Amino acid sequence: YQAGNIELAETKLKEAVTIKDDINYSAYLLLGQFASNRQDYENAAKYLEKAAELDIEEKHFADIRRLLGVSYLNLDNKAKAKEIWTELVEEEPDGDLMCQLATFEYQENNVDGAIDWLKKCATEFPDHVAGLELLGSLYVSSDNYPDALKVYQQLLTALEKSEAPKEKIDEVKQYIAVFEEELGKKK
Repeated sequence: YQAGNIELAETKLKEAVTIKDDINYSAYLLLGQFASNRQDYENAAKYLEKAAELDIEEKHFADIRRLLGVSYLNLDNKAKAKEIWTELVEEEPDGDLMCQLATFEYQENNVDGAIDWLKKCATEFPDHVAGLELLGSLYVSSDNYPDALKVYQQLLTALEKSEAPKEKIDEVKQYIAVFEEELGKKK
């Protein structure tokens, strides 16, 4: 593998896991990664499930579950991907996965569930631009302008910290001005 011959490494690993019962999780993790890279998600899931089972000390908890979720998502098993990623996010918070979980909730017409994931993302990762954009747009679509204003103000700060393009910053400033005007009319 380290010499760059992935096909040979994969063949040797497959031979090893069929011959030995006491093989450790890393062989299955590598086989799962190889299968995933080939977009063979069925075998990737099989190998990664075994890796998760054998990784008793959970040294690669996040790596295994992140790839396992991707495999199930590509196998059109959103429920399983959601279950795995929820477990992962509870152990090791990840803003990108929180956004993906929010997207799952939204696709299932659970706007409140989507908002809950995005609020958690905004709290744990206050500069996570994608999460803030999604949360702000959900508040806007729900006509919740007070919360949209707060989120867009947080988004503006995050964008300024990330040195985002001036156009993007100006766009968020325009939204903030509209929300402030809208809220001023309601007073």
